[in-house]
Amino acid sequence: MVEFNTKNNPMSNKIYKRILIKKIKNWLERPEIIVITGSRQTGKTFLSRKILPQITTKPIKYFNFEDFELRELFKNNPKEFVSNISDKKNIYVFDEFQKMPEFTSSLKVLYDQDKDNLPKIFLTGSSSPEIQKKISQSLAGQCIVFNLFSLSFLEKYSFEEKDFLTALSSSHQKFKIESLKKDIFFVQTEIKKKFNEYLLQGGYPELGELEEDQRWEKLKSIIQTILEKDLQSLVKSEHLFSSKKLLEILAFRTGNLVSFENLASEMQLNIKTIRSLTAILEGLFFIELIYPQAGFANEYKKAPKVYFHDSGLRNELMKMRNLPPDNTQTGSMVENFVFMQLKRYSAYKQDFKINYWQDYNKNEVDFVLSRGNNLISIEVKYRKGQDGKLSAGVKNFIERYHPQFHITATHDYFGSTEFGGCKIYFIPAYTFGLVV
Repeated sequence: MVEFNTKNNPMSNKIYKRILIKKIKNWLERPEIIVITGSRQTGKTFLSRKILPQITTKPIKYFNFEDFELRELFKNNPKEFVSNISDKKNIYVFDEFQKMPEFTSSLKVLYDQDKDNLPKIFLTGSSSPEIQKKISQSLAGQCIVFNLFSLSFLEKYSFEEKDFLTALSSSHQKFKIESLKKDIFFVQTEIKKKFNEYLLQGGYPELGELEEDQRWEKLKSIIQTILEKDLQSLVKSEHLFSSKKLLEILAFRTGNLVSFENLASEMQLNIKTIRSLTAILEGLFFIELIYPQAGFANEYKKAPKVYFHDSGLRNELMKMRNLPPDNTQTGSMVENFVFMQLKRYSAYKQDFKINYWQDYNKNEVDFVLSRGNNLISIEVKYRKGQDGKLSAGVKNFIERYHPQFHITATHDYFGSTEFGGCKIYFIPAYTFGLVV
């Protein structure tokens, strides 16, 4: 990761290390257009205006299609507009590019004509449904797409990286759980403290310089901005309230199975509408649905589970200002945290598919990671006084699928064992924060 000084940025006095920068640097000298997606206020504009100048000597020309005059300039003469994107000495950044549907088609013509002499172009946007549509229609094969999430635990607090997932995936036979425990011994107390803070407030960059009460006001403002600026262009006016209500309902069901039929009945809407609204909320980077891993007849095959991209937004929707005393509720927050760490890890380090597993006897495993024929199972069991016991669900999964290894994310317990020829690791959930 690369460190950048942000003291000249009026929006922030913090210094953050964004892991995505390393991936972007690998593509700076290539002709492909770089597309950066992500929720509003995760740092896309800051990245293009403040961080890009730190990793390139080229001047950066920044344009925002939320500007009405810029949109009119393009509409009045698209050919002339695009012809001015010609100086290879510059990098051109176009923010909220999905607001100009025809722009990507014009870029495709430019790219096809002479991609080797095309200046480096960045496109950023915060509405995934529109972005994906425009990419598939105009820029397929001509761009590289990255997702900029809110700050990970490691990005936010700058602890030393301990990427045990890569160590286990590459040569887990050499991985020693005792070494990981020893490595974090002296910072363990501080990590736990920050972990609880992160579970509650999440990772939006601007929260760092705000007072406690202001942070919740900021999170509320982020939700309202996304709903007002992005949602209105994607749903019918009569469904704006329903979308917000659906988002609030899903916040209370984090980590649980989603029944579209039950949601339709509860909200008195048809199933098609519920599915459409859920897909839009997912496209706006509020939520993520994951689907079951199923290879046998008595296993779940359809119903998804729901997680939130940022725990702070989820808790603001629930008006949760403190960690709950109930371990069940805390457990769902920790499960969401582990999911998003796995999501970031897949996006930034090793790409894999994330599913869950459950059979009709209620045996389950929270996460199944797959790449090719290799499977890794991860279960979150967040309770004090934990030992090295495995749940019935984990045992059933291992016997059926023989994963490469299994991890149980615990409250505080380190340990390892074997079951059915599979190596088992017990690793505290907060340690997942050190992976990415």
